[in-house]
Amino acid sequence: MLRHGAGMTPVRVAFALLILCSPARADEGTAFFRSTTPPQLVPSLVFEDESGAQHTLADYRGKFILLNVWATWCPPCAEEMPALDALQTKFDPKKFMVLPLAENSNDGIVSAFYRAHNIRHLPIALDAASRATSALSLRGLPVTILINPAGNEIARAEGNIEWNNPKTLLFIHHKLGTID
Repeated sequence: MLRHGAGMTPVRVAFALLILCSPARADEGTAFFRSTTPPQLVPSLVFEDESGAQHTLADYRGKFILLNVWATWCPPCAEEMPALDALQTKFDPKKFMVLPLAENSNDGIVSAFYRAHNIRHLPIALDAASRATSALSLRGLPVTILINPAGNEIARAEGNIEWNNPKTLLFIHHKLGTID
């Protein structure tokens, strides 16, 4: 049951209902990436870290970014976060970064979630103003976008993903050019 409170504004409640009714629901199967052809420049998106400092996606140019838009109130999103944390450890952080962008308005909620789920390798990034939804043309959560070092979207997945699946890892390695 969705409750108003704990960061659930009326807009977030409506978005959560959209998510629950979207084709990207976890109980309808696991999502997989589809290549973005041709690659598309990702819009400049402003978000905050846990200290309140503002960042943009352009701050991360020069490395591959696995941008995962999620929320603590989204069950499929919460389910995949520990696997995303483990995924980050499989790659060189100088070349590849998992960037979970939380659609939560309170960093305390996200910090508590990280502690409760032992998330240790991922940064906290907050989209408190919910800019990502329109800027990235999101239809639900979670959504994961693979961004190349030039800042272009090269693949996207709508719905939760099995991050420890060999097929998923192979796809990522292929896109990073670490295997043929």
